[in-house]
Amino acid sequence: MNTRRNKKGFLDISFSWIFAFLVGAMILVGAIYVVNKFTSVKDSQNSAELGVALKNLLTPLETGVEGTKSIEITLPVDSKITHFCDSTDRFGKETFSVKEKRNNKWTNSGVPISFNNKYVFLPSTTEGKTFSVFSKTFDFPFNVANLIYFTNSKEKYCFVGFPLEVKSELKNLNQNNLEFNTCSNFSKKICFDTPSNTNCEIKIDSSQKSVEKDGEKVYYEGNALMYAAIFSDKNIYECETKRLMKRADELAKIYQEKTISLVSKGCTSTLDLSSFKSEVSNFQDSANLSLIEWEGQSLDELNRYSDCKLW
Repeated sequence: MNTRRNKKGFLDISFSWIFAFLVGAMILVGAIYVVNKFTSVKDSQNSAELGVALKNLLTPLETGVEGTKSIEITLPVDSKITHFCDSTDRFGKETFSVKEKRNNKWTNSGVPISFNNKYVFLPSTTEGKTFSVFSKTFDFPFNVANLIYFTNSKEKYCFVGFPLEVKSELKNLNQNNLEFNTCSNFSKKICFDTPSNTNCEIKIDSSQKSVEKDGEKVYYEGNALMYAAIFSDKNIYECETKRLMKRADELAKIYQEKTISLVSKGCTSTLDLSSFKSEVSNFQDSANLSLIEWEGQSLDELNRYSDCKLW
């Protein structure tokens, strides 16, 4: 009998302990779930705040009429910026998603922030904490937009053989990650009209007005687009260029309406933008830029000597 009671007591204690363990485990799992859920929400909030802050920091570079402006952006922690570009719809849009590095791991809740009035050139994905950013106006032939170029401050870019005009403009930015002719170790070498066998990561051919990078080639017109091709990848560059041509098309419509208004006020020297509009509205990729540039230069020259200037 005593033995039997001992066994029963043993079983009673075991079941009580198991029950307590299960209840405790359920509470622990629930607590972990709540903590993880809170952490996930907090990460999303932080990511969204970083994305909005990034958007606001870029705004001064997007506005204004100055030729070239430069700033440095420092984020609170190491961040991964993912850049998407969409050229559909009226002006297209670009979307940024920012993830933070916490405990040597990337948060998995990058919240997308979109806008359709900026034109930012950087790779599809870039990582870092401090970024060097500058902008340059893009005239084609009238002012279309300010283009924004985004680089990790720790990544060095070495410009070799570039014309004095380009070197002076870039030197005046005072960005520590830009080098000229004498390249440091691990810098990305960008060569202007150098022999094909030269060891360069990026090659510019001024006769073709092309930029070759990662085995792919795109085309540019003017320094603003040349910088764009240097600091972004092909997909981003082609998409953003399409967006710029959509904007140029809309601006051409406005100037066309202004032409009608000037005629009604007695101006006899006016411009016909129909051919230019046709070219930009049918834009496919950067290989089409040269023909549009030719049309634009003709318009700009006529506008310069016109009694009633459009721009």
